[in-house]
Amino acid sequence: MRPCVVLVANRLAVREAVARYRATSPRIFGSVLRGQDHDGSDIDLLVDALPGATLFDLGGLQEELQSLLGLRRSDAVACAASRQGMQRNPNQ
Repeated sequence: MRPCVVLVANRLAVREAVARYRATSPRIFGSVLRGQDHDGSDIDLLVDALPGATLFDLGGLQEELQSLLGLRRSDAVACAASRQGMQRNPNQ
């Protein structure tokens, strides 16, 4: 199944996952946005990291999206402006 179809069917669950991992404003880019995705394509997702978000949050989001959407690969990328406030170590 094309990732764009899976994404539309799970839109609310994706938004909920993004919020659980301290991010907001999920946006797609890449082949799904251009309508050029196919079976086996990944989903590229750009998010804004909220204050206090860590790289563990981003990694956790990526893993959950792969599981939720049944994809072998998805890319969750934090917007450069929001990454500046992202903590490297959650204990800092």
